[in-house]
Formats: sequence, C-alpha cells, structure tokens
Amino acid sequence: FEGVEWVVVSLGSKGAFAKHHDKFYKVNIPKIDVVNPVGSGDSTVAGIASSLAAGIGDEELLRTANVLGMLNAQEALTGYVNLNNYDSLFNQIEVTEV
Repeated sequence: FEGVEWVVVSLGSKGAFAKHHDKFYKVNIPKIDVVNPVGSGDSTVAGIASSLAAGIGDEELLRTANVLGMLNAQEALTGYVNLNNYDSLFNQIEVTEV
C-alpha cells in the first residue's frame, strides 16, 4: 500500500473505516431503510472522487462519500440518489479519528 493515499473499507450498515496518509478514521452512519443496495459502492466512490476533485478535507470527504452510498441504497433504481435527503443524513454521520 506504499504510495496509496486513501484506503476506504465499507463496513456495510456499520459505516466505514478509512486511512488517509498516516491518519485512520471510523465512520459511523445512522440506520436507514435499505430498498436496493446495488450501486451503493459505486455511489460512495463517486463521492470520494468528487470530494478529491473539490479539495475538501478528510472528514467532509468521508461524510460525502458515505451519504451518497446511503442515498443510493434508499432508492429502487440503481445509481439514483434523492438529494432532498442529503443534508439530513450528512449531519447524522460521525467521523472519528482513531
């Protein structure tokens, strides 16, 4: 993993664990009603990519990535997210440096 800037591991309903350079993070997510989880990983990666492109910090990147994966899981259509629920979920996600 030398030279790999980010490692993000999904823990499903238990959130995620991430490493950025020499920092480690545990991401705790709220319980949601899952309709269709297919595409949630891709939506999470899209959140990571857009956050990296925007140059935002670690905590916001991890919240953004996880909220997009969660929003995808709440919809019947794969790869669809309802951004009306974005802020509510974003504010419930806890990122802790460990």
